[in-house]
Amino acid sequence: MFGVARGMEKSVKRDWWNEDCAAAWNDMMSFRKEVRDPVSGKLPDLHRTTCKAKHRAFKKVRKAAIQEIEMEDMRRRIKDARSNPRSLWTWLRGGKPPPCGISDINAFTERFWYGRDEAMPQ
Repeated sequence: MFGVARGMEKSVKRDWWNEDCAAAWNDMMSFRKEVRDPVSGKLPDLHRTTCKAKHRAFKKVRKAAIQEIEMEDMRRRIKDARSNPRSLWTWLRGGKPPPCGISDINAFTERFWYGRDEAMPQ
């Protein structure tokens, strides 16, 4: 495929990646390229703190972007839950709904009707 780096054709699309993330990433990487020693590839101690600060700034922007996407997803799920609440609870539990524990309705009714004064419905 033209225009995509080798090995990245099947990469996962990150929904949270936005312009702020790209700007922080480009700032961090361009600074690294400028100050890195061309022979050893190491960062000089003089620029190490600045590089770490730029990395922390990128991580902060990334975390904010991820939280915003997760909040949008949660808002959408809650809005959809008004028409189908079972799907929300299934998603919150993290899987399929549990199977019904009642195998025989008559045995269930008889079990929980025992001890009442009224007659059991037929």
